[in-house]
Amino acid sequence: MTSHHPRAALAALAVGALVVALAPVVAASPAAAVAGAGNDVGTVTAVTLVTGDRALIRTGADGRRLVSLEQADGRRGVATIREDGDALYVIPEDALALVSAGTVDRRLFDVNLLVRSGYDDRASDKLPVITTYGSAVAARSAPPAGTNQRLALPVVDGAALDVDKAEAATAWKSFTRAAGTRSGGAQLTGLWLDGRVKADGASDTVVTAGASGSATALPPPTVPLTGAPAAWQKGFNGAGVKVAVLDTGYDAGHPDLAGRVVAAKNFTFSRDADDRQGHGTHTASTVGGSGAASAGRYAGESPGADLLIGKVLGDDGYGQDSWIIAGMQWAVDQGAKVVSMSLGDASSTACKGPTVDAVKLLSDRALFVIAAGNSGARGSVSTPGCAPEALAVAAVDRDGATAAFSSRGPAVGEHYAKPDISAPGVDVVAARAGGRGERAYTTMSGTSMATPHVAGAAAILAQASPGLTPTQLKNTLISAVGKTGAPVMEQGAGPLDVDRAVGEQVTGPGTTSLGEYDWPHVDQSPQTTPITLTNSGDSTRTYHLDLDVRGDDGSRAPNGTVELGVRQVTVPPHGAATIPVTAEPDPHKQPSDAAYGLFTGRIVATVDGGRRGRVTAPVSLWLEPKTVTLTLRALDRFGAAAALPSQVDVVSLDRDIVRRYAFGGPELSVRVPAGAYSLVAFVATRDLADGNGLVSSVSFHARPEVVLDKDTTITFDARAAERIAVHTDRPSEVRGYTTGYARRWNEAGRLGVATYLNVPDFVHDLYMEESSAAKDGSFTYATQVRAYALRAELTVAGEKVAYEPASTRAEFDGTGSAELVDVGDAAQLASADVRGRVALVSSRPQYPNDYLARDAKKAGAVGVVLGYPDYPGRWDYPTSLPGVPIVQLETAEFAALRARLAAGAPAAISWHGTALATSPYVYNLAQSGSGRIHVRDIVARDRDLASIPSRWYGMKDGAVRTDAVFAQPTAWNTAVQTGTDKHPIAAPIARTELFTADDSLRWTQRGSSDQFHTEYLYDGPFSYRPGQQPDTTWYRGIMRPVPPRAGTGLENAAVRDGDDLVFAVPSWGDAAGHDGVSGTRDAKSALLTVDGAPVIPVAGRYRVPEGPATVTYTQEVTRYLQFYPGWTGSAGSRTEWTFCTSATDQGRLPVLFPAYEADLDDYNSAPATATFPLTISADRQGGAKVELTDVKVEYAIGQQQTAGTITSWKPATVTGGGTSWTATLDQSTASGQYVSLRVTATAGDGSTVRQTVVRAYPVS
Repeated sequence: MTSHHPRAALAALAVGALVVALAPVVAASPAAAVAGAGNDVGTVTAVTLVTGDRALIRTGADGRRLVSLEQADGRRGVATIREDGDALYVIPEDALALVSAGTVDRRLFDVNLLVRSGYDDRASDKLPVITTYGSAVAARSAPPAGTNQRLALPVVDGAALDVDKAEAATAWKSFTRAAGTRSGGAQLTGLWLDGRVKADGASDTVVTAGASGSATALPPPTVPLTGAPAAWQKGFNGAGVKVAVLDTGYDAGHPDLAGRVVAAKNFTFSRDADDRQGHGTHTASTVGGSGAASAGRYAGESPGADLLIGKVLGDDGYGQDSWIIAGMQWAVDQGAKVVSMSLGDASSTACKGPTVDAVKLLSDRALFVIAAGNSGARGSVSTPGCAPEALAVAAVDRDGATAAFSSRGPAVGEHYAKPDISAPGVDVVAARAGGRGERAYTTMSGTSMATPHVAGAAAILAQASPGLTPTQLKNTLISAVGKTGAPVMEQGAGPLDVDRAVGEQVTGPGTTSLGEYDWPHVDQSPQTTPITLTNSGDSTRTYHLDLDVRGDDGSRAPNGTVELGVRQVTVPPHGAATIPVTAEPDPHKQPSDAAYGLFTGRIVATVDGGRRGRVTAPVSLWLEPKTVTLTLRALDRFGAAAALPSQVDVVSLDRDIVRRYAFGGPELSVRVPAGAYSLVAFVATRDLADGNGLVSSVSFHARPEVVLDKDTTITFDARAAERIAVHTDRPSEVRGYTTGYARRWNEAGRLGVATYLNVPDFVHDLYMEESSAAKDGSFTYATQVRAYALRAELTVAGEKVAYEPASTRAEFDGTGSAELVDVGDAAQLASADVRGRVALVSSRPQYPNDYLARDAKKAGAVGVVLGYPDYPGRWDYPTSLPGVPIVQLETAEFAALRARLAAGAPAAISWHGTALATSPYVYNLAQSGSGRIHVRDIVARDRDLASIPSRWYGMKDGAVRTDAVFAQPTAWNTAVQTGTDKHPIAAPIARTELFTADDSLRWTQRGSSDQFHTEYLYDGPFSYRPGQQPDTTWYRGIMRPVPPRAGTGLENAAVRDGDDLVFAVPSWGDAAGHDGVSGTRDAKSALLTVDGAPVIPVAGRYRVPEGPATVTYTQEVTRYLQFYPGWTGSAGSRTEWTFCTSATDQGRLPVLFPAYEADLDDYNSAPATATFPLTISADRQGGAKVELTDVKVEYAIGQQQTAGTITSWKPATVTGGGTSWTATLDQSTASGQYVSLRVTATAGDGSTVRQTVVRAYPVS
């Protein structure tokens, strides 16, 4: 359903801020086009979103992709597609405001992340989410319809739910209602992706332990580097302290962990808490392993601690946020004093979410020691270690140098310092899961390995000082670190020294923020922050104080920016002393531009140069760089504040950061660093000036490059934009469009963003405003439209009735008239006398139009004229059911028509025009530009277009074909479907398809059988030249695997790359060579043998010998026909390709693709005749015909649906030779049955193919 928005009152919020980098577009060599991509090249990945809508992505061998959004039944709206580096967001209209407000996690719409997480439709029919509510009572309420509760998460007043993708649209309605609740009912405060968390946060490495695997071949232990053995000598080894290790489980039989674990629990889908991955055993033994397998050499940090093992990461090393939260709750309930978490979510762009909330809420009961992450980048300390309460651990090597992979601070998306501390994390030796004897240990690297050192040290400290709170444990460990010259952003306070922590009687406050200072740093009073040192000992301590504060670029802060109030402090026994630290940015002593941001440093308090005492107290100071206030206004065509889905992209060209905002009020103001920016806005105008009704137009505004060096107000005024008209030779009407832009900058052009708006046909107009030019990098924009023959004009008594169709699958078509009768409310339609008439019906949004379509068809109505009297403006509530046209009227027009009937005026309604599905032509037009926006109409003359006569073959049982097109400027990575709808085709039908002919545009057309199982055929991508193109057919049999068409960039279906064979053979294809992929309800399998021996693929690649070898590759595809009603293609195929290959055969392999030509009718049926001719040929990759030396054809008649069930094969007579062979089949007695084929063909080079096509065609 399309939301009927009143003008939003809430202020717009930022969708997010992130560094972006788009991969460049590169051409792939024939060998590389498939290599490394496995069998995914050219396949379609479907991802059902939490809204119930489904995103579809097809990626080519060159990395270019096609993106579309199939909106769920009853839903239509303006969709936003965004590219931000690796992220690809597909956001439906009614989700935009909730994402902007932060109520709904934007990761729920990052389809690339969802695919990587295993949440695409082929991998899962569920979408895991976490809901949080305004109270514990609300959290315990029944889960919404369409969901199933997996876990209660009381610590965050939430629950982990599985959204049934088939019911996602229903669940989304419940979520949005709960998000709007302010009193009475369960108020939803957050809807989050139950994200996938990795065991190492990024990239631990596992190294085999020497040639023999013996302990003597391994590196020396790292635990001694932390001071732990000295603490043991003092009697502190963690005894009596419970430490929870939340990881991949543990090897209960490993000697180092035998008797060390007091409780274990599995929170994953694995069958038990056993560690089958290795990560958890390694970290658990680092915390508290006995070292029994090495006579104590590789004992853990706290070998006396009691271990609790929470398996929150599965056997693949990944877990879900909800498992982690549940494990955290379990750990503290079990009495854990310390919780070790060697995990993190590297996809986070802000320090927020349920796992962060859980750390905050549980940190009064336990100290959470969490890996900082392994991305190695600045500002990448990830969730949940970024939480202020967490003790975030960086990794160092044995020399104390920061590991290259260790994430740098600050906390992701925040202004406070992280990490907090560092510990050994390079080549750490610990227990190997499943290892015994000489192979009992292995080495790993990562902040995952550093974390358990610190967790074990916390246990030692807790034993030594049992009265310490979790915060005091954290602060003591931070205070007692060793020396380091590394920045706080790399190592926090410094390297772990647990012996010093146990022995040092004076502690500091941990990391302290000295405040945040806004630009321009004038007229700001000095701010003094007390840093308190606490003495738990019996003797007085006097310390000398040093402070070194540095900026983001490592340079020292200007003198006077941060000053110690004293240079010496005396801390009395069992007392405290404060160090006044004053921050006073001086506008006359400015740091370098690169230094602005988070300044960090350490107060180091020493006795006798540190030989008799040292306390470290990290500090941080946010010094805002030169910043201006950017006020953004969006005005619609009424001059009023624009409503959703109006939005703006604010891109910093200097700092490589993009922020996206949705407009929801008169204006929004944001603070941004001064510099060069790209600003692009899309402004929506709704039907009525008060913001009610549907979106009637969208205007596109750009400031590709603008320098913001002072407070600035920018207004995007739709009234300043000009309408883009579409002019065609034949009468036409636009039925949906897409508009968008891509912006790249810096010398290499690698950094960039892109936004596209997918617009349905109820949005009537597109406007654009002339823009200034981009100077740095490139700015490209494009608009795509589909235009059809004029839809039917409705009239009553000669007066035109404006309407929107509820479905393009059933529209008034041709010329006709019928009596119009008012039947009242929609619920009365089923019993009304409307046979042969058009029913005037009033309804409400809650009453689905699918019910109306059903009732109208049952009652024999010719059509339905629908209105929503209580809702001003237009309303769009589409129906998916074909059969009876339903049109929706604007409220005022509906009221006038009803009043006319009530007054006894003439009651006939007439129509004249063409339904979209029967249009004899369709214009597919695109217009692009670069540098700046130049406003110009789209003028398309038939002589300048590519014209393709097309015939679409039909389906049975009233099912219809649909199609969609994608236009891609050659400089873009992504092509977005034109409009939001799959357009129906009343097949069988012949029509002319016209395309913009431009070398800078590549077109892809996609046909489907109107199913929801990604059954698609593709044509393209192609750039067309003007003029008549060859005729084509769609869905003409015989359906079977085909080589991708030449010129598409996907034609390398089988290649040799070095000694690897890689296959990406399309599962389906029609007679014209349109290639298709397996649907979600298809079964597909593959097997490769070399000289008869099977080869197991690795990452989609089959390793073969360098020398000559005979290879057979077998691919079998089965279509389960119960999921494809109306399908008239084959039921599946089994193809065996056999050929010889050696290392000299690089590139395309000599595989044969059988092609068939048969006299089939418009529904792919053949006649019942005793002499049915079937022509057979074969193609190579690239489309060249092959000279065949032998062809054998067998056929079977019956109803079988799989190749293995066919046994009644009969030989056919075969004649011909070379590139054309003809088989004669006797199917005189096959009426009502299906013919299956088995064809064997041999080429002159000895390569062969044997193909079985199940139910190749029916016999009429």
